[in-house]
Amino acid sequence: RYGAQWGGETAAALLLRQLVPERAIIYADAPPPELLSDQRLKADPHGTVILRRRFWNDVPSPREDVVPPLLIYADLVTAGDARSLESAKQIRNAYLV
Repeated sequence: RYGAQWGGETAAALLLRQLVPERAIIYADAPPPELLSDQRLKADPHGTVILRRRFWNDVPSPREDVVPPLLIYADLVTAGDARSLESAKQIRNAYLV
């Protein structure tokens, strides 16, 4: 809706239908002003929503609303907690192997 895509836990939840996300990573070319105002997002270094700049072009993804699987995997591994690592393993097995 905002020209953005889900990464990390939210993307894994959409693909695997098992994980309940605790934080959201959103990738977009620039922070969508409508998203910020509609969702009342404000800068918070300890917040549960992370906005990141989209840095790839023409990389296939299993769904239009999620980033490519390799990036989902990287987001999950970087989170480092046990449930994210388990989801990363499932993403790897389902989409990267």
